[in-house]
Amino acid sequence: MSLIVVLGVLSLWNAPPAQAPEAVSALSLGELAEQYRGADRKDALATVVLWTAGQVEAETEGLLEAVEGAAPAADAQEELRQGDVTLLAAAGLLSDAAAHALWRGRPRRTRWELQAAARLVRATRSPEAFAGFVRRFYLVAGLMLHETGDVAAAYEMLSEGRRHAEDDAELMLALGAVGE
Repeated sequence: MSLIVVLGVLSLWNAPPAQAPEAVSALSLGELAEQYRGADRKDALATVVLWTAGQVEAETEGLLEAVEGAAPAADAQEELRQGDVTLLAAAGLLSDAAAHALWRGRPRRTRWELQAAARLVRATRSPEAFAGFVRRFYLVAGLMLHETGDVAAAYEMLSEGRRHAEDDAELMLALGAVGE
């Protein structure tokens, strides 16, 4: 029950509505991330929860390639920032899907969705600009992995969070709890 409180920002209790199979692959992860940032969080989540592990992996890889391969604009800093925003929005969407899977009793799905989300967070070029999100991501992902029983992955995720926020009390406490 305490994990659900920690994950309160995630919509665990709302099951996404079913969608037609052709709608599942209609939008890319990047497009769904933008939709998720807007008003259509439930629709974006409803699509992602229907994806297979292979689809999540392919979409994650596609988004990473798209962000890395984007032609530099006249304002390269803004282009980098927008790429990071898209990566982190996609990581948030996948984390929300992982929380949904955890709530539904699907620990394997929770793990691979969080692993994909972590790849996106690691790919951000300026994590310090989004330090609050990055810290919370690693904390929540580590706690979700701990809930699945994957103590090694939880410890790794929380340790990664500590590399970004060395003196964070919540991350230290969570690491201590996982280490017990």
